Amino acid sequence: MSRLLRAYRLGHRSLLEQQQAEAPRLTGDWHTINLATVRLVAIGFDYVDRSSEEVVAAYQEERDRLLQRRLALTDRASKRIGTTLDISRTAEELTEVCTEDFADLVTVDLFDSVLDETGTGSPEALTQRRLAQRSVLDDCPESLLRVGGTHTYPDNSEPVRALTTGRSVLHHIAAARPPRR
Repeated sequence: MSRLLRAYRLGHRSLLEQQQAEAPRLTGDWHTINLATVRLVAIGFDYVDRSSEEVVAAYQEERDRLLQRRLALTDRASKRIGTTLDISRTAEELTEVCTEDFADLVTVDLFDSVLDETGTGSPEALTQRRLAQRSVLDDCPESLLRVGGTHTYPDNSEPVRALTTGRSVLHHIAAARPPRR
């Protein structure tokens, strides 16, 4: 929004500079030049006001549309995720909801220490087990690890950074670029 208004101001300034350079060449009457300048400024401000109101309205409409979409997703997710106390089923429900609306591939991996039913698993063990995965493509070709498989991430990898910092990682992959495995 501010870039658009800055572009309007720069364009307006350019018009004023052109008017100041050309007007004295056309007339020596400074009263006429002043009236033309005032009129040009008023027209420019009217244009900026109308345009900025339209931009703000379009922005608010888009923001409201995205907010409604998020609320609808949250509503559907709250009704469909966690329908049982079974952690594997909850993981499957999570992948189902996510691939319907915003992700092409969803995997749910939990530390083995969390899944250890005896409660004796070492919390330092970084082995993870794939509980669920879902893709918009048949048979989940993006994932080399299958449900039930275990893995660990290298120490300096993005998943480890996400786990230690609590900040998620989001990758946008262009359709023309195949994903890295």
